[in-house]
Amino acid sequence: MINEHGVEIANHLKIHDIDELIGECKTQARFLKRLIFIKLLMQDSTILEAAKFVGYSERTGYNWLKSYNQNGLNGLIPNFGGGRPSFLTDEQLKELHEIIIDKNSNFTIKDVRRLIHEKFGVKYSYKQVWEITRKKLKLNYGKPSPKSHDRPDNRREILKKKLKM
Repeated sequence: MINEHGVEIANHLKIHDIDELIGECKTQARFLKRLIFIKLLMQDSTILEAAKFVGYSERTGYNWLKSYNQNGLNGLIPNFGGGRPSFLTDEQLKELHEIIIDKNSNFTIKDVRRLIHEKFGVKYSYKQVWEITRKKLKLNYGKPSPKSHDRPDNRREILKKKLKM
């Protein structure tokens, strides 16, 4: 692959795969940025310069420095819990995925929301159901199109023949 600037890049990974790997490395990446921030301070950068270099605000820089000064290296390790646990178990998510991908059904986000409530007794907001279907289940969202009951099974071959004429 050659990008718009003429740089050749081997196609070892797709951008989606790289995004997933980046997501898995977020905690390490945050820790690395904080280490770089401290190193820059030790090399006589200002807090503002060091914070901007790693992409954060000066206020965040002050917080990192305070935490580092009080707790050493442990003060730079991100310590957030990662949010509230899901109301649906992994098994329930798998079951939901199997129901949604059934060829004979076309679910909208509202339909999935209703299904989750009826089947698992969990009430999610529309936005949260969108997050579950798009991010957790990695499903694309599209409007279902009507299927004609009288369309022929060999419609692709018929189209190819018509295009050759």
